[in-house]
Amino acid sequence: ILTFPKLVFLNLMKIIPTNLQARLNDKESDPYKVLGVKRTDNDETIKKAWIKLTKEHHPDNLVAKGMPPEFIKQATKETSSINTAYDKINKQRKVN
Repeated sequence: ILTFPKLVFLNLMKIIPTNLQARLNDKESDPYKVLGVKRTDNDETIKKAWIKLTKEHHPDNLVAKGMPPEFIKQATKETSSINTAYDKINKQRKVN
């Protein structure tokens, strides 16, 4: 039995792909695009964007909301991509 919030969430996921999903589907994904920041943004802005996205897409948040396993698996992949993008940016900035 699906409760109302779950049903709404499931319908939205089918109809409206998130901007993050579209950015992650890009095979040559630019880490700045994944985080939704500009190359000229400072380190603090990039870190805030990373934290915000990580909180939104973290699998534990979906488990707490009672979401189905397929969404939790997708959230795990998204969180991994977000963290990878943030790590790439940090490495690039330390070298430069």
